[in-house]
Amino acid sequence: MRSAMIVGLMIWAGAAGAAESPTKAMLLGVNKALALARQDSEACRGGALGGLKDARDAIETTRGNPTVEALTKARRALEDLLDAGGAGCGPATRDAMQEAAAAIKAGLDALANAPPSGVDKVKAEKRQCWNYRNDWSAVDPACHAPRDGHYPLPKAEIEAILAKIQGADDGFARVEVVNRDLAYEKKRYLSAAQLAAILARLETDIDRLEAVKTTARHLVDPKASGVAVQPIRDPAVRRDALQTIQEANE
Repeated sequence: MRSAMIVGLMIWAGAAGAAESPTKAMLLGVNKALALARQDSEACRGGALGGLKDARDAIETTRGNPTVEALTKARRALEDLLDAGGAGCGPATRDAMQEAAAAIKAGLDALANAPPSGVDKVKAEKRQCWNYRNDWSAVDPACHAPRDGHYPLPKAEIEAILAKIQGADDGFARVEVVNRDLAYEKKRYLSAAQLAAILARLETDIDRLEAVKTTARHLVDPKASGVAVQPIRDPAVRRDALQTIQEANE
């Protein structure tokens, strides 16, 4: 009875507070899913609580000022749980996860559509871009251009992947990093410039074509495919890579 009352209060609070703050709406959605998961089966608790806590923590770190990086992390945590069939949770818990993911997507859409509020804000956004190096003109234009609510990998994630590729023992191991960390089911979106940075660290054009095949469906700016394939030296392989990207995004 007490647990049911807690869940009921959280649902009521969500309706009352959603209009006040997008961040509060997202937190209420995730916390509702957490509360339901805690009352669900042992399998659900074991499979879902960790991911839900990761989503909650990512939102809470923004302290009421959500960022693309934080909300993308939270959304990915929820989508991974949903893709795993709700981690063994019951229908009510899965529905709450869906609602929380929808609230986070709405937050991302709001960030994408929000008009800039002055030069300082624009500069601050550019500083969050993965390739910002004290030069506004060199910032990847795809950093703040989402595709279906998805943004390119944030700075920390793309740098970690590039470091893994660079530190791999041989060419085969480098390709394995790409296949493992950027597989389609990982839902990690890239910009054309990020893909070019990855291809530049591979050893052969065949390896580069394999990486293009792995990542093509998750390019946020497929129209910039010419940028992505620049590291491919062989013209025939480059044409195959361009065709792969085009077909993956038709």
